[in-house]
Amino acid sequence: MDDQAGYLIVLARIDDRARFMRYVQALPPVYAKFGGAYLAVGGPAQVHRYGAQGPAQSLVISRWQSLQQIQGFWSSPEYQAVKALRGGTGEFHVMACAGESCDAEMHALGLLLEPGVAFGDPGAESLLAADGLRTLASCEADEGVVLEGNRPAASVSLFGASSLAAAQAAGAALGDGPGSWWVSKRFGAA
Repeated sequence: MDDQAGYLIVLARIDDRARFMRYVQALPPVYAKFGGAYLAVGGPAQVHRYGAQGPAQSLVISRWQSLQQIQGFWSSPEYQAVKALRGGTGEFHVMACAGESCDAEMHALGLLLEPGVAFGDPGAESLLAADGLRTLASCEADEGVVLEGNRPAASVSLFGASSLAAAQAAGAALGDGPGSWWVSKRFGAA
């Protein structure tokens, strides 16, 4: 696993956006110092959600060279100082998964939380059949590294998509099943 990329996945419900913005403004230099690269950053208005619904959430996905790099960033004094800025601003669920590198051709990302469905089962495999989707990372409910919040009682799969439309079509194909599919345009993509 040492040669696999690491993905940091954050689902957040922000209650105090004004205070949270101090954290957002202070974070990029710390990400850069530790080698993190934003792949998707979106508030509830920018994140398309399909399947099981709940409170609107923000989504952040970043790529790192390895899980060890994520853990070094997360436990660093530099990040802990910045993290203190977001105290009391909302609820955060943060998980790290190992996976493949994300190609420049991937213009959107899809995140699937699917309870009771292991990766490789027909429910997850149907997403792979969607035109333009590629699996980047997958963690069963007992895998991955939970850094904050609760461990999802679901498998977590991260997909890269050739377009936002392809990722949205995969979400629509899920219907109203028990899983949740979040879609976001890749950070910096046109």
